[in-house]
Amino acid sequence: MREIVIRINGIECSSCVIRLKNALGALEGVERAEINSVTAQSYIIYNENILSVDDIECCIRKSGYQVPMMTAEIAVSNMYKKQEVQIQDCLKAINGVKEVKCDIENDQVNISYWAVGIRSKDFIDALAGNGLDGTVIEVNGGEEEQIYRERLFHLRLLIESAFLTMPLLWNPSPLIQLLIATLIQLGPGRFFYKGAWKSIRNRNFTMDFLIAVSTTIIYGYSTYIVFTVHDDIQLYFLGDGVLMSIILLGKYLEILEICLREKVR
Repeated sequence: MREIVIRINGIECSSCVIRLKNALGALEGVERAEINSVTAQSYIIYNENILSVDDIECCIRKSGYQVPMMTAEIAVSNMYKKQEVQIQDCLKAINGVKEVKCDIENDQVNISYWAVGIRSKDFIDALAGNGLDGTVIEVNGGEEEQIYRERLFHLRLLIESAFLTMPLLWNPSPLIQLLIATLIQLGPGRFFYKGAWKSIRNRNFTMDFLIAVSTTIIYGYSTYIVFTVHDDIQLYFLGDGVLMSIILLGKYLEILEICLREKVR
């Protein structure tokens, strides 16, 4: 049996956890699968003679979620053409390595692998076991980098939503409110529409789907009023913007809490 911890993107609520846990548990060879929605990580015990990391990643992807891909550049001293197959075989033997490319001219090896707890030292040790001397040049796409990018992404959406919602507090003309609300729906709101479309394709109605439906109903109803009612107009574009901003604030605080716990910049 082998144990791995996989970071998974796209887990947002308890229904995501249940759906993915059931999908992983149904795989032949999986002994145990536990998922933490707060850290977005999955702890899996599986039989490596039956399953590979690629099989697990494929199951996660088919369920509507993603495993981050990492890359590493390794310098190999005095590498020549005849060693290419040997280098590829020894590195691909590491569980979780997806692809190995050798750059003979520059004495470098480029490795793509899933974020399943592989360390750069594992590559160096594998090369050393085959009589090769390797040095790590660069590693990209690590867990800390993924969390940091998510934090910046959600912060940008929150700022966009709050900035666009503020003018609605002064109750401008109906057409201007409609224009601002449209920018909110197509700007920050695109995050929820993408999540809703993904949930529809995977037949798994997540929070993104509910948020997209509710904000669209508010937007659609207020738009109808703008063009049909001419006296005592009561619009709800402000409520739409405030609702979206509050939800985005909650998502940002979740990511921020993970950053503080994991000591990510």
